[in-house]
Amino acid sequence: MQVLDHLRAIGYDVDQSDDSLPSDDPGYGTVEILDSQDIAGIKDTILEYKKEHPTHHIGIIGFNASIIEEFKSIHDTATHVMYVDEVQGLEFDAVWVLEHAEIFEPTFDNDDQAFQEAYKALIKDYRYVAYTRAKTHLVRVVFSD
Repeated sequence: MQVLDHLRAIGYDVDQSDDSLPSDDPGYGTVEILDSQDIAGIKDTILEYKKEHPTHHIGIIGFNASIIEEFKSIHDTATHVMYVDEVQGLEFDAVWVLEHAEIFEPTFDNDDQAFQEAYKALIKDYRYVAYTRAKTHLVRVVFSD
């Protein structure tokens, strides 16, 4: 699946002329979607990718502090582990977006509809930023309990 097709499929209004998207590849890379509970296995996948693509810069982007902490051990000069709010304006050859299912299906303690809508809009914006950091390869990892 292509990144732009994936963004469209999950509800984003995206066209190829969008200046925030890399334009050097009309297909704009590939997307893998993984459901996982295996952090070690995902780390191994990233390390294998690094071996196969030694000149690529890799972004590991997370929404959740505990998941980010699990990946800090593989941070180096070509592998950047960052929170989603730190990556706007950056690009990487390959990106692993580490999501936790709970973030996208939150349970709210109150019935404040405006707050809930604002939260959902913020998460949608963050996801767009995270997904569009990849120049050639995007891997979306959804962790579940």
